[in-house]
Amino acid sequence: RRSAVSSQVLQVEETEIFEPRAYPKNAAELEKLKCTLALNPLFMQLDSDDLQIVMDAMRHEAYEARANILQQGQISDCFYVVSSGVCHVHKDGQLVAILKDGQCFGELELM
Repeated sequence: RRSAVSSQVLQVEETEIFEPRAYPKNAAELEKLKCTLALNPLFMQLDSDDLQIVMDAMRHEAYEARANILQQGQISDCFYVVSSGVCHVHKDGQLVAILKDGQCFGELELM
């Protein structure tokens, strides 16, 4: 586990306009994401407008069985939600967790 997470302050020009990405989802996918993110400490304090921006920016990706989604030590800027199936988490070659439907990983990579 990481003992601390820090970053530099982002300087945003007042003239810059944030244009969030949006990927299409049906009502069932949005509801499932909303329920899942509501349980995650990183997202549970967001108001409904901000939560909608986050959900809109998420996109569906499918992986074959036994596919490597992330390698230990790999730098990533993604947050993953397991929507079906299971995801095995290995650390130093040892299985340390099995994530199931609705569980998430990658949130530390966003900080």
